[in-house]
Amino acid sequence: MNSGRNLEKIYGLVVRHFYSLLSVARVFCFGDRQKKSVLFFTLHKCASSLFAGYALKTDRHRVHIDYARKIYKGRNPAVSFREVGRVYGPIRVSSPEGGPVYEHLVEPFSKSEFLADKTVAIFVRDPRDILVSSYFSFGFTHGLSNVPSIAAREVATKSKIQSMSIDEYAIQEVGQMKRNFEKLVSISKRAEVFTILRYEDMVKNWDEFSRDYKQVLDISDTDLQKIHRKSRPRVRESAGSHKRSGKVEGFRSKLRPETIESINTVIESELRFFGYEL
Repeated sequence: MNSGRNLEKIYGLVVRHFYSLLSVARVFCFGDRQKKSVLFFTLHKCASSLFAGYALKTDRHRVHIDYARKIYKGRNPAVSFREVGRVYGPIRVSSPEGGPVYEHLVEPFSKSEFLADKTVAIFVRDPRDILVSSYFSFGFTHGLSNVPSIAAREVATKSKIQSMSIDEYAIQEVGQMKRNFEKLVSISKRAEVFTILRYEDMVKNWDEFSRDYKQVLDISDTDLQKIHRKSRPRVRESAGSHKRSGKVEGFRSKLRPETIESINTVIESELRFFGYEL
């Protein structure tokens, strides 16, 4: 069993490094290295692993920089910003405030004076689906960081969630979800140029999503089709997997009607801003 797990880890490492090297090669072989850098903001449980592990690496004119992953792995990178030739992300505004990812990445990259001349992509998902996905992920399936301070927070969060029902969790966390979406609204107003991308469009309205995606990031049609294949929801829910479902509006079958109504009251303005129905 251990040898099999080790092989899986080695395979994952090889794949990640391959795409990282491919990202650099694309820029130097094909690209105009003067393309303005892009900041890719999103949240946890919003297909951000797809963009971290593949999608952002496929830009033909920008090298992908994932500071959050490096910090999470305990590598303590010197966080900096280049005006051209880079795509930074995912930058998850839902990272715990006070934690190293938030302190060294999210907070400084979200400031008004920093964003005033920047190009930003904001990738969102229905916050009610994020609440449901977060309950199963952070409470039961998510792994632990190598960084002791982050791992301790994750263990405490997992223990707390496991003592709650999904409806109790959603009601308790909706206030923080509102604050996370307020951050994204503020970022959109601070940036010089911004594009809003939605998970739901990626799943159900691909032509519109791909058009908007190509307006902010330079990607080939071949790589775009790979993103399409990788982003399809599961036909059947897999409770123990990192990608449990991916279904749009799955919250309607997981939360009680009165819970949904209570949540909608709290985040109504954010739902309307990003085009979600109550």
